[in-house]
Amino acid sequence: MVTAEVVERRRVRGVAGALLLVYLLVVAWVLLTPNGDVPSSGVAWLTRLAVRLHLPAAIVMRTEVLANVAIVVPVPVLAAYAWRPWPVLTWTGAAFCLSLAVELVQRFLLGERVASATDVVANTAGGLAGGAVSAVVLRVRRSRRDVRAP
Repeated sequence: MVTAEVVERRRVRGVAGALLLVYLLVVAWVLLTPNGDVPSSGVAWLTRLAVRLHLPAAIVMRTEVLANVAIVVPVPVLAAYAWRPWPVLTWTGAAFCLSLAVELVQRFLLGERVASATDVVANTAGGLAGGAVSAVVLRVRRSRRDVRAP
């Protein structure tokens, strides 16, 4: 017999999986476009927003790095809801490997793009942060579920 909780869990997994797929396709498009217009315009928009919000100069000057951290964070979170969660260090390693692969593609296959070691470090930090966020969120959800269980 399928309980309401199982149905809800399947629904959440399906929605998270669909969101993850769409998110990864958009990120791949942004990162692998032959020229850097899309990511550059996005960073310029974020920088202008940071200035308008009167954020500290240290943040404004590091908008691109912070964006590279933030772009990876949703991946482990959505994946943890869609499938079984991975350990934080596994997400960190996966983020490093995928980021390195993207930078190598940008360097050797996309002539107008510029590869950056800083991007690899920032994306890896995003994988670490996303893995940590997903671990905390899932731990809280499990503890709430355990409290509700008879």
